Amino acid sequence: MARFGGEEFVIVPNHDDHRSALAKAESLRNSIQRSKPCGLDLTASFGVTSLLSPDDEFLDLFSRADKAVFVAKACARVHSLFWPGSLGSVAK
Repeated sequence: MARFGGEEFVIVPNHDDHRSALAKAESLRNSIQRSKPCGLDLTASFGVTSLLSPDDEFLDLFSRADKAVFVAKACARVHSLFWPGSLGSVAK
């Protein structure tokens, strides 16, 4: 896990397919929402992707995950989304 920007973090799980990675993101999103530190309501959106080709590089993955989080925020702001959309589904 690494912080990337003001409110963005990058998590690189090991050996997860897209369904497993999306499920983990959704579980983390739900945990964040339930945490309510100091009574504050927190929300999170996650962009998820996975290797699509053996030639994928970090920037390929990051670009797809960044697109997914942008779309997730535009849709509901409390969302996990896999990108490219044709391989995965949206979890709310």
